[in-house]
Amino acid sequence: MNANDDIDRALAEATELCNRNEFSAALRLAEPLLVSEPADPRVLGVLAGVYLRQGRFAEAALYFRRVTDLSPRSELGSLGLFHALWASGEHALAERELTRFLGVRESEEYRILLEEMGWRFENGLLRKAP
Repeated sequence: MNANDDIDRALAEATELCNRNEFSAALRLAEPLLVSEPADPRVLGVLAGVYLRQGRFAEAALYFRRVTDLSPRSELGSLGLFHALWASGEHALAERELTRFLGVRESEEYRILLEEMGWRFENGLLRKAP
């Protein structure tokens, strides 16, 4: 077993704890991984997810931003960042992230979100649907 397996196992357990709303326990597992893996999108993403579930939107956005900086094509990172920004009232920044991501690649999740919000994305611009 190697260090990567240990990280994967810790992140899987932290995710499971988060899913059971055991946020403190999830953070106790995930936060120490930042010391050894400060630029690992998996670690950053799990931490961001815990913060998002806790309603700590500014912290979630910070970590999701780091994920998207490291992995610009990460759909989960982008969606997480969008939702954290939107929930914190940063709608313009959320829209900017959505636009950035859709300029990089297509996303069925964003397509559904746009439809639900009455928006459309065309020619690199976000518009309200008629």
